[in-house]
Amino acid sequence: MAGSERRQRRILLLTGAVTVVVLLIAVFTAVRVSGREPGGVLHVTVRTAYLGHGIAAGSTVVLHGVEVGRVESVHGGQASGVEIGIRLQRNLIGGLTDAVRFDYRPMNYFGVSALNLLPGAGGKALTDGLRLDRAPEGDFTMASLLSRTSTVVNGVVTDRMVEVVRRIADYTDALAPLIEAGFTVANAIAETQQRMPDVQLRQLNSLLEPLPLFTDDAISAVKAVREVPSAELVINKFGPMNETMQLIATGFFGPLGALLGSHTADFAPLTELVRTVSDLVSSTLWKAQLGARLDQVLSGFESAYTGPDPDKSLKLRIVLDQLPALAAALPLPGGN
Repeated sequence: MAGSERRQRRILLLTGAVTVVVLLIAVFTAVRVSGREPGGVLHVTVRTAYLGHGIAAGSTVVLHGVEVGRVESVHGGQASGVEIGIRLQRNLIGGLTDAVRFDYRPMNYFGVSALNLLPGAGGKALTDGLRLDRAPEGDFTMASLLSRTSTVVNGVVTDRMVEVVRRIADYTDALAPLIEAGFTVANAIAETQQRMPDVQLRQLNSLLEPLPLFTDDAISAVKAVREVPSAELVINKFGPMNETMQLIATGFFGPLGALLGSHTADFAPLTELVRTVSDLVSSTLWKAQLGARLDQVLSGFESAYTGPDPDKSLKLRIVLDQLPALAAALPLPGGN
């Protein structure tokens, strides 16, 4: 570069200043452009009655289980209503209109709460800056579920319920031996069973086959008994019979009991006499050894028969000393 040293320095300073200004303009422009919202994002404000458990700024907004945006802001309180600012990705909410509904529910198995969008029929397409007034379809978050479960448990699981469950457990323990015995019997039957179940069922059917006829005959017999004229007074006209039984109970046994109860001392000699006679009869029978004598008689009858079961013979001794004619006609084998 030609010229003096001073000129060269001025040119270099000017070139550096221009370069710095250009860089600053480029950085400023890039920052402004990057800070703008892309055309695919829209903001919707929803005013609702209450906020679900775990929903706050930064919470996920889902549609059909897919993340489509975020909760940007939450304003207001539970008493005066809540305004929820939502930031949505336009390319992920195709077909969503201002008839949209929403609820609160977990977005995964860990129970993280999310705002869930529910498409509605009709309406106009969502626009940036739209404000909606909607009541949530429900609060199905994990915290709400646990709260409701605790309410149910507090109302149902009372001390009486716990006592009932404890008794059921005790009764079940008491039935354990019976159940074990049932299994033991079933195993014993299975081990000793000699025939197939179908054969046994056919035999059981043969045994039960006459049962309908027997039941019919029993019903006919009961009907015949009911049709007997004398039985009609007892079955169909039980009033007179009932009055008679009541009269016997109150007019006979009642006074008899009162009489015996009020004259205990007067009936004492009769009671003592009956006791004495009973003692005398029992002691007489014991001394007579009637049982031992009956045993001897039965033993004699049993010993009168000899031989095997099919060919038993009776041992009989006939005294014919007073009848000589019969003694000559009937020889006595063996001297008997």
